[in-house]
This record gives sequence, structure tokens and C-alpha cells, in this order.
Amino acid sequence: MLSLVLWSIVVILTAGGIVYLLIRMKTRAKPQIPILKAIAAGKMALKNKQEWPKLYFYDPDTHVEELIAYDALTKDHLNRQGLYRMNWPHLDLKYTIKLQCEEVRLKLVGQDKAVTLLYLDGELGSMALGDDIFGKEDFEMRHAGNLADQFRKMLRKQLCSGYGGTHERKKLKETDTSSEFELNEAGEIKVKGLPLK
Repeated sequence: MLSLVLWSIVVILTAGGIVYLLIRMKTRAKPQIPILKAIAAGKMALKNKQEWPKLYFYDPDTHVEELIAYDALTKDHLNRQGLYRMNWPHLDLKYTIKLQCEEVRLKLVGQDKAVTLLYLDGELGSMALGDDIFGKEDFEMRHAGNLADQFRKMLRKQLCSGYGGTHERKKLKETDTSSEFELNEAGEIKVKGLPLK
């Protein structure tokens, strides 16, 4: 009788341990999907040369946010400290330049946590999903690192090139709700056109 009780306890503890490990593994793997989707969404938004949002620059010295033209920027402008902000109907992008570091914040509509990419001297140093920070040794960081580096280069190029440098392009309407994203029943964001795994 005593051995039956002991075996029951061992089986219950083993089953509980397996359930705990599965839940922990599932919650730790979650950040990978939103980080990759947010970076992919940012790249897709920057590639859309037919429509783009207004570009705002916040100067930390004067504490003034001003509307600026894309084709007015040069590479020298991207060396001064400040914050560039662009809003699409589905995406909020903030690009902050500080001394020896840059920060990109991507917030998708429908996503609870923002993705933050921190670049030190032009190289990706860390990334975060909400309050969860990932360093170079983390799987999420290694998996999205190349994509994040490509995104930074594309962002800086698009800011300086003015989306072709012409004002003849169609500007994005403030009330436009079309996007390259859709929500499923669980509330997860799906990027249209991305290949399924």
C-alpha cells in the first residue's frame, strides 16, 4: 500500500514537472514571433513608395516637434540627436538618435508590446519586446539580428532619399485604414504576403 502511494506521488510530480516545462518553453518562445513580424512590418512599410506618412522631428534641445520634408534630410542630419517619428495606420515607428547609439521603436496596431531595437555604433546591441530585453546570446536576438541590421540601413537610406525625392508621390491619408495586416480570431497579427512556416 505504501509503495502504491509513493509511486502515485512520483507520477504526479513527474507529470507536473513536464506540464511546467512545456508552459515555460511556450512562453519563452513567444517573443520571437512579434519581434520578427514587427521588423518585417517596418521593412514593408518603408518599401511602399506610393504612400508614406508625414515625418516629424523632435529636437531635445528646443523641445519642439516639427514637420519636415523627407527630401530635406541628408546624412549629416542623421548624426544630430533627436527623434524621428512616422505613423502608418497599422504601425508607429520612432527612430531616436543619441550619442553613439540609436533606438528604433516599432509598435504594431493590435500588438500589446512594442519592439525596441538598440544599436551601438551602428551595430545591433540588444532588442526588447516590452520589458523583456534580449542580448546577443538569446535565440530571439540571433534569429532577428540580420533582419534588424537590414532594417536600420533601409530606414536611414529612406530618410535621406525622400522616397525618391519627389513630391509627386501620393501622400498617405490620415483616415486610411488599409494595411498589409489582418487579425485572426485569437487576436494575433498576420502579415499578408509573408511565407508560412
